[in-house]
Amino acid sequence: MEKRKLHKRFFAVVAVMLILCSIILTCMGTGVTAFADGKEDSSVMTDLFQDGTFNANDYPEKQGDYSLQVIQIAETKQGGLVVYVYQPGAKLLATHISISTDEKKLTPNMYALTKVSSYGVFFKYGVDGLAVKNQDTRCYEIISIYRKWNADYDKPAADGSGNTVNEVSYEVGQLWSADTAENGEVRYYCEKKDVITVTGKLCGFIRYNRAMIGGTTVASPMHELDAHFVAFATDKPIGELLEADIYYISEEVYKGFSQERWEEEHGRELGAFELWSASEVTDKEKEHKVTVDSAQEGSNCFEERVYTDKQNQQIKYFGYKLHTFDRIQTVEEFKNGEKLTGGTKEGLDGLSWVLRFVETPFNYPDMKDVDFLGYHWKSIFESWTTVKSVSIMRLKYRTEGRTYNLGVVDNMQTSSEKPSGGGGEFEERGLPWWIWIVIGIGAFIIAIIVLSLIFRAFGELLKTIFKAIGKALLWLICLPFKGIVALVRKIRGG
Repeated sequence: MEKRKLHKRFFAVVAVMLILCSIILTCMGTGVTAFADGKEDSSVMTDLFQDGTFNANDYPEKQGDYSLQVIQIAETKQGGLVVYVYQPGAKLLATHISISTDEKKLTPNMYALTKVSSYGVFFKYGVDGLAVKNQDTRCYEIISIYRKWNADYDKPAADGSGNTVNEVSYEVGQLWSADTAENGEVRYYCEKKDVITVTGKLCGFIRYNRAMIGGTTVASPMHELDAHFVAFATDKPIGELLEADIYYISEEVYKGFSQERWEEEHGRELGAFELWSASEVTDKEKEHKVTVDSAQEGSNCFEERVYTDKQNQQIKYFGYKLHTFDRIQTVEEFKNGEKLTGGTKEGLDGLSWVLRFVETPFNYPDMKDVDFLGYHWKSIFESWTTVKSVSIMRLKYRTEGRTYNLGVVDNMQTSSEKPSGGGGEFEERGLPWWIWIVIGIGAFIIAIIVLSLIFRAFGELLKTIFKAIGKALLWLICLPFKGIVALVRKIRGG
């Protein structure tokens, strides 16, 4: 009887251990070595079958499921990294992946993916630009993976927002460790990591009609400033938002028209505010990752150093005030501090936080000298910077006394081409009262001098008037002293 009980307990313990192992193995590649042939372009199935636990039957094809699931990684002998992705719909390719390789702190970066090979629902991608570190243990915390947005399968951005979803993200939440043994064999281990997911989002920009370019007030409608923001809500509560990493792509746009060609076609000079049709020229796209925190402020002063500390503020310019705003705001703070369009206010409903992450100049038409391929001509240009594919990558926040630092699952999204608002304290404040007095006195003196030079009789009249005014002022100044003298004499005589 006792033996039966012992056998039952033994089998129960074994069963529990097997269940735990099966759970762990769903996120763990136990014993996958680097490619035996050392080639980055080897077959996806050849690589996956090097893992003794891999079973292709565990990954069925599912029509209409276009999600992306990272099931394994591997370092190549050439010093790169590849990821293996299960794609049930087996149709849409992965495009980007968010990975942090710092073992001490979470610092995610965005990497482009290049397809190496595929077979059915299994895809192998190279991680562009990620180099394997020269250390015994390497860490790869994978937060999310992206693919292009598809109108047939994916939801668009919120109605009325004017936003465009560029790429759709899928949660990964895996921390992979790659260990190199003494014999050179590389083994991979994986553990689950928490992430925070963006559930609602609005991208936009505030256009201020008078900007301070390089610290100089430009009191002209020819220069404006676009302050870009992203508002969002998450699936986890955030009591106080401390830091955020944001990824985005910028593209400078130039729109120009040759003055000579315009005048030749229209038979007259080009007006200062003439509208014209012209081709647009864009610079190469540039990728950016910026970090904002609750101690930083932005402003309507466009400089290379756009992330200023709160101590550097309240700088006043001639007739204007440097307007500052917190890089991290609640939605209510954002609404109260800016003049927003009705559509923007509606788009902010249900969202919680706003990140003000970059400012870019917007210039109205201006005449420039152009040299190109040995030719020289004058052209009229207007220029601006497009900010697109905005994705939040990391959030550090405090809730109920605990501090969290998590990777973020967030789509890449682009704002409308129309401003979300503008104005506010950026509008002209008017000149101080004492400046108006100085200007008035100066104008009066100049007018008198000019009239005296032109009209001799007017000049003689002014001399008489000034003499009379001078005598009257002298009499008023001397009057108190005369009274004192008279009073002293009277006292002495008495």
